[in-house]
Amino acid sequence: MEASIRQTLGSVYTELGDYPKAAQQYEGALRLQREHLGESHPDTLRSLYGLVIARWWNGDIAQAEPLTRQGLELSRRALGEKNPLTLQFMQARAFVMMILGEMPWTELEPFFLQAVALHREVLGPDDLGTLKLIQGLSNGPLTAEALRQIRSLADFNDLYLPLQLSELGWAYLEQGQVAKADTLCDLGLQAMRRKPDANLVVLPRVITQLGAVRLAEEEYSEAEALLRESSRLAEKRWPDAAYRYYVMSLLGASLAGQKNYADAEPLLLQSCQGLQQRQASLPPYLNAPRRITESLERLVQLYDAWGKPAQAAEWKQKLATFQQAAQAAEKKVAQP
Repeated sequence: MEASIRQTLGSVYTELGDYPKAAQQYEGALRLQREHLGESHPDTLRSLYGLVIARWWNGDIAQAEPLTRQGLELSRRALGEKNPLTLQFMQARAFVMMILGEMPWTELEPFFLQAVALHREVLGPDDLGTLKLIQGLSNGPLTAEALRQIRSLADFNDLYLPLQLSELGWAYLEQGQVAKADTLCDLGLQAMRRKPDANLVVLPRVITQLGAVRLAEEEYSEAEALLRESSRLAEKRWPDAAYRYYVMSLLGASLAGQKNYADAEPLLLQSCQGLQQRQASLPPYLNAPRRITESLERLVQLYDAWGKPAQAAEWKQKLATFQQAAQAAEKKVAQP
């Protein structure tokens, strides 16, 4: 009974967007269920899936990843590959692995294709889970179909759809495909705006990612408005986290793009220092060396445009030093 109550509370806290409390309740339920029911019992697996979602939506992707692997293996053995709970674990694992970015797309794509085939067979082509997996494939050969399916969900309020759209768009931005990034990140924010209080952890990330797209498009004024909004949210939720300094760097760049150098300077200086101090805590998908390199480049560009050659030269030297150190670290890791 206690496990059942905790499982229900975990679901309630998830709906409220309080993911740390949700995770706490699911962990309590899991301890009891594993002891009394076994790790493969459907109730145990449902609590494990709830914990996966709580970790994932709280941004703790690295903690969610092994849980998706464990849940998928257990559910396959106990319930079968076509059981709806197995399919839920499969869908969660596909997206968590994609967001982590540690597996090459050529290896991850077959997993998505297998998941799509099973979802279509068991749940149908118009099921939300099937459509989410199709949108995940927008990183590979099914982009047009994915966008068509996404647009068909324009009126659907889903808790994690906005983040998935935005993350996919941001992945395109990292590859330099700005037009595709614009489409996906804009759709993500539109979905978020329809129900802004549904997932407060996701909101600043979705806004930031569209702000990054607008910055790449040199739409500096619009980028500034978005990044000021996300900066306020990030400062409130993650006051000392590395992500806040990433947002600050983007905001500083949007001001520099408008030749507002005096206001851009303190933001770019503070963000550069903050990112370097917190390099180890940046999540893998943000690519810490790339973000720090960008922050240093923005300071060089600022002082060049501002007509301050001495400061520009100083930061060029710091940029070169960082790049040399980063290259040396990469070589060290690559050595057998």
